[in-house]
Amino acid sequence: MIEQYRPNENKLPPNLKVRFSSKIVQRIRRIDALNKHNIDALNNWKEYIDGIKRYLEYSTIAWDNMGRYPRFPNGAIFIKDFDYNVACIIQIDNATNLPYVYVFKVNLKPREFGLRENKNRINRIISEVINQYLKQNLILN
Repeated sequence: MIEQYRPNENKLPPNLKVRFSSKIVQRIRRIDALNKHNIDALNNWKEYIDGIKRYLEYSTIAWDNMGRYPRFPNGAIFIKDFDYNVACIIQIDNATNLPYVYVFKVNLKPREFGLRENKNRINRIISEVINQYLKQNLILN
């Protein structure tokens, strides 16, 4: 009797961990802190961010096995799917020696979820407008 071997297609490659750059993590924390009273919008936004992570953790997406995404000279890829606009690269964790997805650019879209982004930025814009107004009025008077 001849033995037959078939590939086990039920066993998919393991998912990769996804890590955001420290700047992205800080921005997420600032947005979260500024909008802590807007619970529904925050929950929807966090679901969007989790969706990005779930999408990137699939090894076929992260490794770009199909060659679908533009590639940077350093090997990073740019993913436009679902308007995520993610730039990421596979890196190796020094402690575990396992690959992970390092995200260094992402479209977080806080305004599309009704969230404020940066109190300081708004204050700076208001200050600039007031300064311009005062300069114009001082010049005219």
